[in-house]
Amino acid sequence: MLSKTTLFFLLSLGLCFVNQFTGLAQNRIYGNADLQWADRHGGKKSSRLFLLYDKSSGELSAEVALFPLIENSQQRDSASRSFSPLKLYLKGIFPHNLPESFSVSDNEKQMLMEVKIQIGDSIETRTISLILTMLQDNNTSSAPSGLNTSILPCRANFVLALEPARFGLHKSGLKWKQKFMVEIENGIINKK
Repeated sequence: MLSKTTLFFLLSLGLCFVNQFTGLAQNRIYGNADLQWADRHGGKKSSRLFLLYDKSSGELSAEVALFPLIENSQQRDSASRSFSPLKLYLKGIFPHNLPESFSVSDNEKQMLMEVKIQIGDSIETRTISLILTMLQDNNTSSAPSGLNTSILPCRANFVLALEPARFGLHKSGLKWKQKFMVEIENGIINKK
C-alpha cells in the first residue's frame, strides 16, 4: 500500500505531466460577450469570450460562441451539424507596439484595428474601433486563483455588427436574416 506522501507525489507528478501537454487550454480565462439581434432591443444574451494577446507577433485573437443566439432547439441541432462549433473567430495585429506602450498615466486608448472575422468557412476583413481601458490599480489579480495565466492590465471593448448572409448563416437550417451584434465590454485579455 502506498503512503499518503508517495500518493501525493505521484498525483502531483501526473498533474504536472498533463499540464505540460495541455498548454494554454488549462490556463484560459474566459470573459463574457453580449449577443443581440439588431432589431430587438433589450434582448441581450451572454456568451463565452476568450481573448488572447501574443506578444511575439502583436496579434490579438478572440473566440466567441454564437449558440446563445439560437432560440429554436431544431435550429440548434442543425447548427451543431453544419457549424461545428458555431463560433466567431477574430484576429488582428495591434498597431505599433500596443499594449506594451500602455502606461499607468493612460486611462484609455482608442485605436482602429484591421481584423479578420471568421464564422465557419467564411472570412471577412474589416476595421474595428478598439478601446483599451487601463485598470486603475494596475491589479491583474482578477484572474481566478490557481492559474498560471498572465493577463494584460487593461480591458478590451469593441462592437461588431454582422450580416448573417455574409457568413452563410442564412442557410443550413439556421435561416438567420437579421443583422446581429457582438459587444465586448471589459474583456479580459490573456497573454501568451
